[in-house]
Amino acid sequence: MATVLYAIFGIIDLWMIPSALHAVWAIRAVVVVATGWVLALTWHKRFLDHYEKFALFIPVVWAAGIEAMLFFAAPGDPARHVYYAGLILVVIGFHTFIYLPILPMIAISAGIAAIYAYIGLAAHDMAGLGDLPTLVANLFFLVSAVILCGAGQARRYRYLLENFRWRHTLARDVAAKEQARRQSEQQASHDLLTGIPNRRHFIYLVERSIEASRLQGTWTAVMFIDLDGFKPVNDTYGHAVGDEVLKILAERMRSCLKEPDAVARLAGDEFGALVALPAGASDSAGKVADRILNTLSQPIALGSLRIVVTASIGVALSPCHGGDAETLVSIADRCMYDVKREGKAGVRVASIDPVWSGSAGNRGEVLQSSP
Repeated sequence: MATVLYAIFGIIDLWMIPSALHAVWAIRAVVVVATGWVLALTWHKRFLDHYEKFALFIPVVWAAGIEAMLFFAAPGDPARHVYYAGLILVVIGFHTFIYLPILPMIAISAGIAAIYAYIGLAAHDMAGLGDLPTLVANLFFLVSAVILCGAGQARRYRYLLENFRWRHTLARDVAAKEQARRQSEQQASHDLLTGIPNRRHFIYLVERSIEASRLQGTWTAVMFIDLDGFKPVNDTYGHAVGDEVLKILAERMRSCLKEPDAVARLAGDEFGALVALPAGASDSAGKVADRILNTLSQPIALGSLRIVVTASIGVALSPCHGGDAETLVSIADRCMYDVKREGKAGVRVASIDPVWSGSAGNRGEVLQSSP
């Protein structure tokens, strides 16, 4: 808009500066083209990297154009007395619409006033021609505009700084609350020691997996894993060592699974595992459980200690053994206790009901293995 007005003002050049009309219109054309070039560059992706340079370029070019018009004005041209108002508009627009550090902006505005004074005194000798009062009055208004704009900009910067600090504080508080919320959710759904899901979140994951299995026609395996001989570890070496053992074993179990499968800590030395399977792949459930069992049975080295912990694992399948998480966990728990009674360190997959399995070959199937 300012560029358009700058060009339209060329109409009054016919009356204000007829002695140098062609030169003045040439100056206006150069200013408009230069401004248009800068506006076109705003679409360039790197414009913001050089924003300050272009932002300073525009008011300097506009002011230089007006100063040049004043320089070319003849003694009888009205422009010598009234075109200073264009400099005031440049100063006001400069400080109103451009956001740059205040000191260089005031310096440029003061420079505009100083060049105007030089043109009036040196180029046109307004003091010798009796026009000194006019020059002084014009400079008074121009310098006043510089002072008022500088003061207004300083006030604006103060408000912007306060607003920035307020927004920064608000953003920091929101981020802190969001982090606290995430931590709270993490603590509510995950075991603090091992970092894996707790029982409540495990039930939720199983329910979600069962629902996905219904939609996709797949199976879900739920494993109840109880560590054999873990209590003597705490009794012999202390709870600090026991905690390290639990963290190592939790990581080992997690390494045996793939996304979106999950392992969870259900209680002190009891864990659960969730495995998504193709329909009818009960043998795959046993293989995954065997892999977990063998991995857990590897010795754990803690300094000079070598600790061996085994596990008893029970497995239940959905939809074969139930359609909800609590039922599957309960059945897997019973299968785990069957392993305990038969000597521990083994895997038992619950028998598959032929009504559910739809396969006579799976009728009454029980899988059991030991390391």
